[in-house]
Amino acid sequence: MDRRSFLKVIQGGGAALVLAVSLPRCSPGEKARFDEASGNLIVGAMLEIGEDDRITVVVPKPEMGQGVRHGLAMLVAEELDAAWSRVDLKQAPFDERFGDQQVSGSYSVIALWQPMRQAGAAAREMIVRAAAKKWGVSDKEIEISEGTVRVAHDPQTKTSLGALARAAAEQPIPKSPVLKDPKAFKLIGTSVPNPDLTDIVRGTQAFGLDTRRPNLRYAVIVRCPYFDGELESHDPATAQGVPGVHSVVPLSGRSAPNHMSPGVAVVADTTWAAMQGAKALVVTWKPANGAKENSGDLATQFEKRRGEPGITVHESGNAQKALSEGRETVEAVYTLPFLAHAPMEPMNCTAIASASHCEIWAPTQSPGWAARAVSEALGLPLKAITVNVIRMGGAFGRRVNPDFVLEAAILARETGQPIQVVWRREDDMRHGFFRPSNIHLMQGVLDSDGKPEALHHHLFSSSISSTYNGVGHAAAHEPESHGSTMDLPYAIANRRFAFSELHSVVRQGWWRSVAYSYNIFAVESFIDELAIAANKDPLAFRLDLLASREAFSPNPNAADQVVDPGRQAAVLRLAAEKAGWGAELPAGAGRGIAACWYYTSRTYTAAVVDVRADEEGRLSVDRVVIAADCGIAIHPDTVRAQLEGSVVYGLSAALFQRITLRNGTVEQANFDSYPALRFSQTPPIEVHLVPSAEAPGGIGEPGLPPVAPALANAVFAATGHRHRELPIPSTLG
Repeated sequence: MDRRSFLKVIQGGGAALVLAVSLPRCSPGEKARFDEASGNLIVGAMLEIGEDDRITVVVPKPEMGQGVRHGLAMLVAEELDAAWSRVDLKQAPFDERFGDQQVSGSYSVIALWQPMRQAGAAAREMIVRAAAKKWGVSDKEIEISEGTVRVAHDPQTKTSLGALARAAAEQPIPKSPVLKDPKAFKLIGTSVPNPDLTDIVRGTQAFGLDTRRPNLRYAVIVRCPYFDGELESHDPATAQGVPGVHSVVPLSGRSAPNHMSPGVAVVADTTWAAMQGAKALVVTWKPANGAKENSGDLATQFEKRRGEPGITVHESGNAQKALSEGRETVEAVYTLPFLAHAPMEPMNCTAIASASHCEIWAPTQSPGWAARAVSEALGLPLKAITVNVIRMGGAFGRRVNPDFVLEAAILARETGQPIQVVWRREDDMRHGFFRPSNIHLMQGVLDSDGKPEALHHHLFSSSISSTYNGVGHAAAHEPESHGSTMDLPYAIANRRFAFSELHSVVRQGWWRSVAYSYNIFAVESFIDELAIAANKDPLAFRLDLLASREAFSPNPNAADQVVDPGRQAAVLRLAAEKAGWGAELPAGAGRGIAACWYYTSRTYTAAVVDVRADEEGRLSVDRVVIAADCGIAIHPDTVRAQLEGSVVYGLSAALFQRITLRNGTVEQANFDSYPALRFSQTPPIEVHLVPSAEAPGGIGEPGLPPVAPALANAVFAATGHRHRELPIPSTLG
């Protein structure tokens, strides 16, 4: 079970993924309609063609900076042969017609590559038939380019898409519209202007905190600092004495799957008054068992249990036999901390609720989960919940969970007022759903030729699924821990991957690239260690292992998800070539390489990092070269931007970030204690793409995982010291 399937189960939306393939475009044989009020031809759920020649693409997926709005619209415009300058983007609200609207797993383009193109192609065929009927010619004599429809042999006989909108409404929607050969693409593969960019640059783009409704009040919530604690007492008068504060509302916590921390909300006329009231509020909390947890506890669990076999998640050959035969074994332990998402825009949500309806304005990754959670919490049917999807100021997996949406909806019902819940930075840092902390026991055996004969990877990790199933009850095959293990592209005959849950009360969630963010660090660091033990060049070592394996599908239930070692090798070669791999470096400098095979998103990446260590041992990162094969790059500039962002996010985590616990509470509160890479610290980043005719893969996550191991491998090359724990201690110049 992968992340999307797991989320379907906990949301109760099991059928949505199937519907996502058939419903967004239209039902077979369905007729389009012409809307007299707007003057638009309505084709299915995702496309409108106006008589004013404006093309409106309804984008079903939320935008969080990944470029999904203009990227998906390009697919429609390409097949319609519309002029891009005439295309408008419209964000879809939650609507079951769209199926799964969630954005996660770098999967949006993969899921909608066909449906969005089919929507455009269907409309194009309808326009062609309407034009052919109008001019008394055959369909084959009609051509469309840049929104202009003409007769091929008579260029003066022409009109626009919009001029044919009313007539096209009389045509049935084609059941199987013919899609373009990729060689004929005119928009796809080009970096057309992003229609949203002007508003973003000018500061006029609306985000969640910009939402305004009549009589809106603002709420700041003081939440329980313990993951499993409860409210013991509070004194409302201490907050109500602050000018502008209207009410103080206690909130009960909610359990899985729709987690919500217990807290006390201060409702006021302004955000500032609510914040000051929250600061003044006197409240006491009742800690539970989680108050005993401290940061060193997981390491203690590991030391006590490192000899246990764990649950076998994947096995080929007999790694344990090879390890027990007395030959020299390479062994290493890698440790990674809890991490927060820390998007620039803190959590927020606006809600209006009555006895019969609730309307939400939410910067959410998962409109469907938000709607279902509110439906359950307020006791309303799903059709009574409206979720307006707002552009997100970053998300990285945090905005999948609906806790901040629930808070706004419940408070709006309780107070009878429109409510905007605003999280402070400290709230965001301490009350999120954190990336699991884990420890990796890696063991390998080399044969007489220096090739890996056996690899044993035992992951000891806190668990995302335990957040929903209960501590100590992680899924038998933890669905979020397999990335980069079952799909390992290297040819190693004897492999075993095992999983053991480390118990923690910390709420955990899907952090950008999920298990790949930690498993790739362990695997690619250890592959480097094996190469050094074999006295081989780390790049050549990897390429040799990739050359010895054919393409394969690691998931028998998803035969279309294939790992191709050849594509991974090409990406490694490209990154190495552009970085100047093999060139002699000055004393104190080092260069490291690492790969990532993100098979569910069908994308391959590789990173090369250059570092320097001064005489006092302080490290600086001088350059990062990252290469990717994501299939057809729909909008190359967006692909490059996502890879650049992945490098910055990955370096931030590798160099600075960790979430620590003291007596069951998170110690970090803001960017002073949880730093992100600053502009002045960011090295030059070079992005290179492998030209490809393969169907597009995802790009939001695959660029992140190879950054940390490439950095660690570079530090070893520069200093001879192997860093096996993140973050790597360093001082950036």
